[in-house]
Order: sequence, then structure tokens, then C-alpha cells
Amino acid sequence: MRENRFDKKIERIIEDLGERIDGLELERKDLLYRLRFEELITTISSTFINLPSAAIDEEIERALEVVGEMTGADRMYIFRYDEDRQTMDNTHEWRAAGQEPFKDRLRKIPLEWAAWLVDQINASRIVYIPRLEDLPPEASKLKRLNIEQGTKSSLIIPLQYKGKTTGMFGLDSTRRHMTWSPEVVTLLRVLGEIFSNALERKHAEEALRQSEEKYRTILETMEESYWEVDLKGNLVFFNNALSRLLGYEYEELAGINYRVYTSPEDKERIAHSFNKIYRTGIGVMADNYTFIDRHGRPVAVEMSTYPIEDDSGDVVGFRGVSRNVTDRQKAIEALKESEKKYRTALEASPDPLVVYDMEGRVVYLNPAFEEVFGWSLEELHGLVMENFIPKDRREEARSMAQRMVDGKPFSGIETERLTRSGGRIPVSISGAGYRNGDETPRGGIITFRDIREQKRLENQLLNIQKLESIGTLAGGIAHDFNNLLMAIQGNVSLALYNLPEGHPHYRYLENIQKSVASGSRLTRQLLGFARKGRYEVKKIDLNRLVRQVAGVFERTRKEIIIHSDFAPDLYTVEADEGQLEQVLLNIFLNAAQAMEGGGDLYLETKNQIIEEDRFIDLAPGAYVQLSIRDTGVGMDKRTLGHLFEPFFTSREMGRGTGLGLASTYGIVKGHGGHIEAHSILGKGSTFNIYLPAASGTETTKEDSPERIERGNMETVLFVDDEEMVLEAGSLMLQKLGYDVLKARNGKEAVALFEKHKEEIDLVILDMIMPAMGGGEVFNRIREINPRVPVLLSSGYSIDGQAREIMDRGCDGFIQKPFTIETLSKSIRVILDRTAPDFR
Repeated sequence: MRENRFDKKIERIIEDLGERIDGLELERKDLLYRLRFEELITTISSTFINLPSAAIDEEIERALEVVGEMTGADRMYIFRYDEDRQTMDNTHEWRAAGQEPFKDRLRKIPLEWAAWLVDQINASRIVYIPRLEDLPPEASKLKRLNIEQGTKSSLIIPLQYKGKTTGMFGLDSTRRHMTWSPEVVTLLRVLGEIFSNALERKHAEEALRQSEEKYRTILETMEESYWEVDLKGNLVFFNNALSRLLGYEYEELAGINYRVYTSPEDKERIAHSFNKIYRTGIGVMADNYTFIDRHGRPVAVEMSTYPIEDDSGDVVGFRGVSRNVTDRQKAIEALKESEKKYRTALEASPDPLVVYDMEGRVVYLNPAFEEVFGWSLEELHGLVMENFIPKDRREEARSMAQRMVDGKPFSGIETERLTRSGGRIPVSISGAGYRNGDETPRGGIITFRDIREQKRLENQLLNIQKLESIGTLAGGIAHDFNNLLMAIQGNVSLALYNLPEGHPHYRYLENIQKSVASGSRLTRQLLGFARKGRYEVKKIDLNRLVRQVAGVFERTRKEIIIHSDFAPDLYTVEADEGQLEQVLLNIFLNAAQAMEGGGDLYLETKNQIIEEDRFIDLAPGAYVQLSIRDTGVGMDKRTLGHLFEPFFTSREMGRGTGLGLASTYGIVKGHGGHIEAHSILGKGSTFNIYLPAASGTETTKEDSPERIERGNMETVLFVDDEEMVLEAGSLMLQKLGYDVLKARNGKEAVALFEKHKEEIDLVILDMIMPAMGGGEVFNRIREINPRVPVLLSSGYSIDGQAREIMDRGCDGFIQKPFTIETLSKSIRVILDRTAPDFR
């Protein structure tokens, strides 16, 4: 009996241990899942850091897919409010296999329809619905819709930007009821913040571009002259109309004082007007002055002037509009004095103009008409211009004439007219009828604007777009052509290798080789046109780049005054311009957020020679230093200590991810540079960036003739998917004294290397191959033998994919087509460098 009780106790202990072990295993799985999920969110966040706005939608769709698969959801989606916050659209959607798409159907949904859900989201609440059947009665519409869609469980997360709800994103399960852990929900909220920041950045960049384009278009298309001067009266900004008004080139007017082009009698009047506006802050409208153009001619202007104020309300300059009223005054005088002066005003028009009577006969046409169309007034006066209008446009012309008779003016109608010589040109037509004193119609006045130049520019834009497509084609052609040239070059090299120089065919083969070289230069030009390569590292004038980015920033943040002190003899730097622009914008935006009420931003560049003990992570040498100082709120020591850490931000939740300065740090380090920050709480912050100076111009050395360097029976694995290249290259290698293994594709190359890994001394690897490309082959080979030397071969240049493989440790690059001499030298350099040293 005692023994039986002991056995049962042992059984209970064993059962309890089993339950604990199962619990620990479950906890381990949950931890691994959460860590994988955190790593996925971090990867997604990094992807969006420097992502161009045009690629944001596509990357969001990809992120929804991977997150949906990881969470076990059947559908993931994003809804965005419209500008008026009256409706919302399903803008992004991922669905598992077999799930019905809804995005195109869920458009312009009134927010009031989903009032219960919208209230929850606008209150920053996560809506977690493990069972759709359990939704409250006030969510009946939402419940009915989801049941129709087959949804069993749902999780919906607010999208917020700067404290404002902009929409929502969510995930549904249709196959089973699901629950999501609080840790997963928290990570999904971080994902929502990433999406919201990316979408708002895209929206802001599009709005800024449209605003700048609209502002620039308005200024450059207005007939009136717009200008801005400082308190001394020096021009600081103006449009092209002012250049035309005064007869100066645009560059000549920059910085010029208003007294230079103002008539002597009006200089003091304008000064008095400026002083009055400065004292009162009230603008002056429609004052009349006389300007003197560059040729000494008076120009009557009607000018309205207004103050320019800074954020403190202080007047810092003046802006205004000057309208050329010279022609108008002449027209008034002409109307008063005679028809002759009236015609003078019409003849001053740069656009062709013709006056018709009620029967369509020509009463008057101006010189511009004769200049554009070729007919003179003497030829056409009193005649109906039948030969002026193309036959297929005459019905349209009759409709225009009737509109003028009916008292309905028209403008900007694009059509075509014929010249005296029979040419057909595009024009923009505006017209209106004229009447006598008792309002009886007398005829019509029509002006024509020659829009040939406008059409030419439109065609030019179309050509640019075509060139972008051609560029892609050109890159592929250049690559394939280089492979073809490689086959020719390889066979010529082999033939020359076996012939003495005195052989009668030697000269012909040399000529073929020269032609191949010429063809290779052509393909290099094609590759340049195609801009192959993901990053464009080049020598950059940092002064120019900083000035350019600061100019764009200043136009969007007018409350911030930018001061610059640029070294005139600044070294150039080798960098990717787009990435440096991102660095500048990140720091500028950080400064703007620290100066919400406005402030000053100081930019300074200078050359620096860094000594050995100056910075621990910089090699001694020449550097360019960029300093960016703001007058913002500054940072405390704790914030400063975490400034460049990913996901660290001093702003409240929903107003930033803390990735901007982390990416800035990574970009500067990636360029071999250094960044440091200094700050005093309440007094502002300073960022100092150091970038290595580009190497100076080297003395050109005369090329020494290439010689063939033979091998020592080393084994070379030669990989290329082009049969002609493979055959020619293999023969060249054999002639050079190497044993050759040939692979016609990536899969075959990996198999051969695995089989002969102990024998192979070098791999010559083609970059572009179907199925398994050179990058993947390189990785697989290096996994088998991390020390095997690899020479990368490509018809493309070293930019782009080749550069990425080189950066992963590839030993050398040779561009097709190459000669036997170039091949021998490239191989020996790598083999001699990587050979073990037994000394």
C-alpha cells in the first residue's frame, strides 16, 4: 500500500515536469517569433530611409506582403483619409492566395458610414476584434460588410502624423479566428508609424514640387514685372519680365540698385515711397514712374509696392509689381488724337493681329502678322482671307466668327493657320467682337500667338522621355555587343599570338584588333548614356551642393534665415550626390524642428588637414569640413549621447521615427568621413561633418606596351553563358599556360567548383547570366572556399552590380572585350597577390 502511494507521487512529479518543459518550449518559440518580427520591422524601416518618393507605394505593398505572411493574416490593407476628411480610400492592399481583391471597390467611403471605427481610430485606439460577431451594435454596418467579405478576425491600427490621424492600416483573417499578442500589436503600431511617415513624406514632396512649380510658372508667365529689393534698394529677386522691361540680360540685373534704371526726376519719389512704407508698413498701389532702359529710352510704368517683413514683423525689404504702361498711354493718346496713333499701339504688339469687318474683309493687320504669315496689309486690305485658313479648319473658324458677333470673346484656342508660302503652323487664337456707340456689331479683332517654339519644347520633353527608355535599351545593347566583340577579340588575340610580326596576315589582324578597340569605345559611350550603376560616385563641389539644397530649404522655411561662409578654394570630394543631399536635408529639418518659431542657420565650409590624434576614426590627411549651426532649443547631454542611435527621438510619439540622423551618420561613415554634434541647451546645436578630399590630378604617364605573362599550369574555372566568349576565352587561357574548366551557366559553375575545389586556383566569372547571376555564383563559391581568387568579367562597366560584387571582396574586374595581354596581366596580378608567402 505504501509502495503504491509512492508510485503515484512519482507520476505526478513527472507529469508536472512535462507541463513545465512544454511551457518553456512555447515561451522559446514566442521569443524567437518576436525577435524575427522585430528584425523584419527594422529591415522595413531601413528600406524607407532613403527611398525615393516614387518607389514608396511599391515598397509599402511589398512590406504588407511579408508582414501579412509572417502574422498569418489573409489580407492587409491601408485606408487614407481625403484632404477634407470626409471620405477614405483603400490605397494599398495585399491578400493571400485565393483571397478576393477589394481595393478597387473600396473608394470614396464616407467616414460617417464607418463612424464607430473612425471614432476609435481618431482617438488613437487600436481596434482589436478577435471575433467579428462580437462587434457592438453601433458598428453594425462594419460588421455586416466584414461578414460579407468572410472576415473572422481583424486588427486595425491608426495611421498618425504629427499628432493627426491620417488613416488606418489593418490585417484580417478569413480562414480562422485569430489572436495577436500585445508584442506583435506594438510592432505593428511601429510599422504603421513607418508607413505614415513615408506616405506623408511623399505627399509633402509632391505638394512642395507642385507649389514651387506653380509659383515659378506664375512669375515667369505673368506680363508684369515682379521684383524684390533689400532696404538699400538693391534687387535680390525678380522675374524675366523685368529684364524684358528694362532691356537688360537677366544676369546683369542681379544686385543692381533701383536708382540705376530710374529717371532722375523719379529717384527721390521712389525713395520717399520706400521710407513711408518702412515707417507705416502699408503698401502703395498704382504709382506712376518713368524708368530708363539699358538703351536710354524712357519706359512708363505703373508700380505697386509692399513691405517684406520678417517673422518679428520688421520690414527687411520691399516687393512690388511694375507694369509697362507705355503702350497703354500711347493708345490713350492715339484714341484722343488720331487713328494713326491708335494703329501705333497695335503695331507694337509682338503677336500677329488682324481686324475684320462684318463680311470678313481685312480692315487692318499689324507688322507682326506680316512677319509671321508673310502677307502685308497692302495685299489683303478689303479682301476675305480664304487662303489663310486650312480647309479642315474652316468650320471651326466660322464658329469663332459667330461667337464674336454674339459678343462672346474667346482666348487660347489652339489650331493651325497657313502662311503665304503654304506652310502650316500651330497658333493660339484669341478674339473678340467690337461694336459702335449704339452696340451694333462692327466686326472682330483676332490675335494669333505663334506656338511653334512651345510645341518644339513639348516635343523635346517627349524626346527626353524616349531617351530614358532608349538608355535602358542602350545598356543592354552595349553589354551584348561587348560579348560579341569579346569573341572577335579573343580569336584575333589567339591568331596574333601564333603569328610572327613579319607574317603577311599580321597587319590585317592588327587592324581587326584596332576596330574591336574602336567598337569597345563606342560601347563605353553607350554604357555612359545608359548610366549603368545604382550609385554615382563622382567629384563634387560641396559649396555648390550645400548652396543648392539650402536654397530649396530656404524657400520652404521662410521663417529661417540662412547665413553662409564658404571657402572659395574648397577641395572637391568624391561622393554620391543624392546621399549627401539626404544628409543635408536631414540636418536642416532637424534644425527647423528645433527652431519652430524661426531662427538663424549658419553654414560654413573650409579645408582641414587632420592630424593623427584629432579623430580616432579618421586617417590623417586632407578633408573638407562642413559646419551647420542653428539657434534652436539645443539638446541636453542625454539627448546628445543618443543622437545618432536608430529609433531614438526626442519628439513626442507619432512625430518621428528617429531614423533621420542615424541614416545621416551611416552615409557620412560610408563615405569615409566623420560627423560630430555639439549643443548647449537653450542656445542651439552645431553639426560638423568631415569628408575626405578627392585625390589631386596625377601626372599622366606614358603607357608601356603590354606584354604577355604566362601561367604555371594553374587551373582556371572560366564561367560565361555566351558560347563564343567561352570558347575564345578558354583557348586564350590555354595558350597562356593554364588548365581550363568551362562552365556555361551559374548552376554548372557551382557544381564544377564543388567537384574541383581543391584544384581550382582562380575563377573568371561573368556577371550577367540567366537564372543564377554572377553575384549569386560569387556568394556560393565563396561559401565553399572563402579564399579562392575571383576575377569578375562583364560587358557592363564596373559601376552598379559589378561594384557591389567588388565591394563584397571580389579580387579584380576585367571588362569585355579584353586582349590576351590584358587577360594575362589581370590573372597574374591576382594570383601573385593572393599566393601564399612561405618565406
